[in-house]
Amino acid sequence: MRVHICLVSIEAGAIDFVREKQGAIIPLQTREQQYWKNSGATFSASAYNPLTPPSLLPDYLLRLRRSCDVLVLLVDVRSREIVANVAPACFVAHVEFCDWPRTNFANYLAAISAKVLKVLSQFLPIITDGAKEQVVLLPFMAFDAQELRELKESCENILADNFINTATRCIEALRRRRRPHRKKDHPKLYYVDNQKRLFEYGHENHARLATGHPHTSLCVLLGLSRFGRTVKDDRHYNVTREKGSGTKISGNFLNCHGETYMAAAVSHLNIFVNDYRA
Repeated sequence: MRVHICLVSIEAGAIDFVREKQGAIIPLQTREQQYWKNSGATFSASAYNPLTPPSLLPDYLLRLRRSCDVLVLLVDVRSREIVANVAPACFVAHVEFCDWPRTNFANYLAAISAKVLKVLSQFLPIITDGAKEQVVLLPFMAFDAQELRELKESCENILADNFINTATRCIEALRRRRRPHRKKDHPKLYYVDNQKRLFEYGHENHARLATGHPHTSLCVLLGLSRFGRTVKDDRHYNVTREKGSGTKISGNFLNCHGETYMAAAVSHLNIFVNDYRA
């Protein structure tokens, strides 16, 4: 498991420190904890300064994504707005340098890294469980459920009080939304949202996440990563409604770059993690 921690901050001293020390910002004692040793984890780190960016943040994170399995953002509270659109693709933890001695970044970043990795060692086993992973990957715009919105919000700062309890509660509530078709001879199981739409986790390999125009790097990033973990480019949901003995769906939906499309009555739609419709 390759874990990458990226500091997003305008604090020049902290940026210089991370770029110099890289993965060494993580304490040795933390790196040798049993969960990370059992995972064969390796660690790296980088820093992104919004004032002098090498590229747009989605582009930068997409490049990082290609060489890691777990992507963590340490976000300076002064830069929260900058990461709002990419947050669902990452594990996010807030950091504050305003009141910290400018000469002691080593101790602060070591303490924060230790806290983050402790939380992740508890959270990763939850969301890598097969059944729970299915609800964690539900598309945010297409699946209408307060529990999913709350899970998304909670993962925007994993160091918040009671994060694990909140996330676990949301995941279990989403799992309880799974049920069979009302017709007894219909074998499939679905997650049902507030609009009574049925979402079946798709195991087929007949479609891939789209890239290139009109899709942006943000579309791709959100399609290939959820809460810091890599998502395969064929992961999608078959979305439909109950209709008589079968299924049909139609209506307006938002796609991955915010455009509205109208779906004519069809048996189902293929909707990906980032709300792209194949």
